[in-house]
Amino acid sequence: MDQTPVVKITPSDSGVEVQTDQETFSCDRIVLTIGSWAKGLLAEQGIDLPLKIMPCQLGFYQPEQIADFEPGTFPVFFAHMNGIYGEMPYGIPHEDPSIGVKITTFYGWKTVNTPSEVDYTPSQTWTEHIRDFAREYIPDAAGPLVSTRRCLYTLTPDKHFIVDQHPSYPHVVIGAGFSGHGFKFTTLTGKMLADLAVHGSTPHDTSLFKVARFQPVEA
Repeated sequence: MDQTPVVKITPSDSGVEVQTDQETFSCDRIVLTIGSWAKGLLAEQGIDLPLKIMPCQLGFYQPEQIADFEPGTFPVFFAHMNGIYGEMPYGIPHEDPSIGVKITTFYGWKTVNTPSEVDYTPSQTWTEHIRDFAREYIPDAAGPLVSTRRCLYTLTPDKHFIVDQHPSYPHVVIGAGFSGHGFKFTTLTGKMLADLAVHGSTPHDTSLFKVARFQPVEA
């Protein structure tokens, strides 16, 4: 089922039906963590979230002295700047010398409304541009490009997550709009989503992550 497109999600009082381009599945409850496809699929449920998709690009560079950029030697860094190199350039030490050091920018890319608008072809101009940032601030990291790829952020207006139940069907649980910084919270957000799906509530405070902050919806 990996990489299988979901065509439609139909909740009812008794469960949920998930239609793919190959077959249809039924379940009692579901957790929807559908990334940049959340806006379109949730709009069909009457939940019109103000989500924007921001295509980003990642670059991995090979320093000459790779040992200087191992965890414990080289820190994760964020540059709180918004200028010619984009908004908040950052870097991460390598876990594997063959992968290289990750250097990119956190925000500042143009947004689109749907994933179908995204060109996934990496920009070679951008890889040189962010290498110029490294040359200026951490020149030892500005080695040859190992790899680059594009990925998608799904942004909420306030950059906070959506972790909530469907306002009309509480057995449909939504995790969306992680705004580029959801990964480091996955152990907690995963527990929240599981609690909501299995128990209908969670002991963790989710008041910041409610659907209703963007669209008041009658239950």
